[in-house]
Amino acid sequence: MVPSSHSHKGRSGDAAGEIIRSRAELIKVLLEELRPGWILPKGVRVAQFKARMQELGRISVPEAERDVLGLQRGDIVQVLLWKAKPEVGD
Repeated sequence: MVPSSHSHKGRSGDAAGEIIRSRAELIKVLLEELRPGWILPKGVRVAQFKARMQELGRISVPEAERDVLGLQRGDIVQVLLWKAKPEVGD
């Protein structure tokens, strides 16, 4: 669970004590509250996945995400990344 420190006008309840319980809720908050236009423009589809860094710093976008986003060879994509903690079996 991720504690939320955002407030939203018009939302019922005390936003200061709100807890974000899932990735979907976190993404919704990011899209609604923290959308800097250069990172997450309104109406643009996004995907979240883990990738292993390969030779020369390359990462691959999984096929399912490419299909959902309609990505083709040569398309330019915006990337926001951070080092993830490995999960069991990674």
